[in-house]
Amino acid sequence: MAGESGHGMQFSEIPHYIRVVWRHRVLPLAWRYGIALRDPLPTNGDLHKLFPHLDREEFAAEFSESIAPRLPFDMQTETALLREKMLQIFSAEDIVKQATAVRLHRFQFLEETERHLGGEIAWRRDYKSGVDWPQRPAHDFPLTKPGADVKYPWELSRCQWLNWLGMAYLLDESPEWARTYENLLSDWIKQNPVGIGVNWRMPMEVAIRAINWIYGWAFFAEAFEISDEFRMSMLRMLLAHGSYLEYNLEYTRHPGNHLDANLAGLMALGVFFDDCKVGKRWQKKARAMLEREIRRQVYDDGVSYEKSSGYHRLVMECFTVALAFGRRGGIDFSLEYHERLAAMARFCAAYTRPDGSTPNFGDMDNGRILRFRADEDFLYHGDNLQDTAQLLAQPQLAAGVLKQSPDLLFAGGAQSGEFADSSEASLNNSPADAEALQYFRHGGYLVHRSAAHHFMIDLGDYGMDGWGGHGHNDCLAFTLWLLGTEVFCDSGTGVYSQDPALRNRLRGTQAHNTVAAGDLEQVEFGGLWRIKQDETDVKVIGLEGNPASLDLCAEHSGYLARRGFKHRRSAVLRILPNGGELTISDTIEGTDPGDARAWYHLHPDLEFSAAGEGVLECILAQGRARIEAGQTINLFDAPWSPAYGLVKQHKVFSLACPAVLRISWQHSD
Repeated sequence: MAGESGHGMQFSEIPHYIRVVWRHRVLPLAWRYGIALRDPLPTNGDLHKLFPHLDREEFAAEFSESIAPRLPFDMQTETALLREKMLQIFSAEDIVKQATAVRLHRFQFLEETERHLGGEIAWRRDYKSGVDWPQRPAHDFPLTKPGADVKYPWELSRCQWLNWLGMAYLLDESPEWARTYENLLSDWIKQNPVGIGVNWRMPMEVAIRAINWIYGWAFFAEAFEISDEFRMSMLRMLLAHGSYLEYNLEYTRHPGNHLDANLAGLMALGVFFDDCKVGKRWQKKARAMLEREIRRQVYDDGVSYEKSSGYHRLVMECFTVALAFGRRGGIDFSLEYHERLAAMARFCAAYTRPDGSTPNFGDMDNGRILRFRADEDFLYHGDNLQDTAQLLAQPQLAAGVLKQSPDLLFAGGAQSGEFADSSEASLNNSPADAEALQYFRHGGYLVHRSAAHHFMIDLGDYGMDGWGGHGHNDCLAFTLWLLGTEVFCDSGTGVYSQDPALRNRLRGTQAHNTVAAGDLEQVEFGGLWRIKQDETDVKVIGLEGNPASLDLCAEHSGYLARRGFKHRRSAVLRILPNGGELTISDTIEGTDPGDARAWYHLHPDLEFSAAGEGVLECILAQGRARIEAGQTINLFDAPWSPAYGLVKQHKVFSLACPAVLRISWQHSD
């Protein structure tokens, strides 16, 4: 899709545009000025009308009994097995430690250090800046505040910590975990009336929260310490979550991970309330839209059109979670849905390095739906890859994953192979890591890999059909991992609205391993999540390769209209008996700009020293590397972000174009 701009509308897009107006404009107004002006929280009487077959006096108990087969897992019958499998992955000490932190109101979100939130949690507060969002209708105040980041209250209110409490309860069935679960959610409900405050502002947050509440219900379904009054309160709130999502889906001209999360949440809620017509309606709507969106947003080679490895993982999780809940509800998805999801897993397997780490192309905001590890490494995508592969009955897609995913324990039967059937078995079953050279032509990425190296380069457009979204100015940028060590890295994301200048710097051209013409961007920004027009028009001029070599030449036209030149880059890689070498050459085709420079970003963990002018010697985990520039290398510090909310420094240098960089490496003796 390189070179396309998503700003003009074609005749064929008119039906889509009508749906955008209806779902993104009309329905939210109907909710705001219809349902929300009345009390949007259903009453117990509303529940009784929806489920007339349940006894009013024993409603909570009978509902819990009826929903058990459709929950992600069934504590009535699977407790012993789940506990046994859980302890194969986690130590009892770690399980209790992360649950105890929740009980003590200590959380670690979007930053390195754990933070105590006090005796009573302020659910609408950014605890890092101390800023509170107002207790007003969710649409009636701005999300941005000087120095504050709305993602902090959102991250807390996703309630993924319910899983940490649930795992501790599964471990020892101690009443303190059940009481903490009820007390915290009761307090959340009290402080966050339906449609009021920042935690109802973004439908994506509502959807992720609803899914985690359903998981919380599953963990504590058999806990006698939980009161019926609280269970009824949860049921009313979950119904309100579903109603809110039905009317407020984030259906835009260029939908992405937000809508995917909305639909995963609507599917989960539809299955949870399967015994009533409302739940059936949510299921039907979610399935139809998920089928459409996986075809719209995921290219046939499996790459998400948002052009971000972090968001690729999140979108894959959205489609996987929706499929898992659908299976529990007896809902069939098409073969094409399975094929696109399997293709997403193959791309994820391709960009995953031998040590399990991943390159950080595009934005990365630590986004997950489910989390079972409080101290999760957000650059490790193995858990999601394994979940998707197992759910599709294609475990070979995750053959390179180094450790078992905890998600599989609670994925509704995927671990036992319950979801395998003949339709999925007919999908492509070739091992995901069988090919050393993998070119994702439509998505615009190329990977060359072995057990000793991983080279990845962006050969595509900015993202989202020219809209921008979560892509970066990283056209023809590459990352390089050698012998257990990341050598050339991406600068990451760091922040969004809290610091717009830093946001733009980290997604800018000079923050990536590519060529910049002075301070001019490859693509001009049109806002924090928009671009003005994508004119990169990438062309692959030559490509040959095999497991032992790669010869690539490509160019882009991002600077052509504004500066009169194209950037052309060649990459020549050779695997040698005891190592290998990579040569990156950059030239300017057309007008010669004197300010064109190739930028290179060294991973902060890389150990290196100068070995002469224009030469660096590097110590790798399993060998050594040598970087030769043919020009003077002047190193300086620049911001680097391994995860959202965390910004450090790393070493950067640039070379005047034309530039040639040669990297050679050798295994340890």
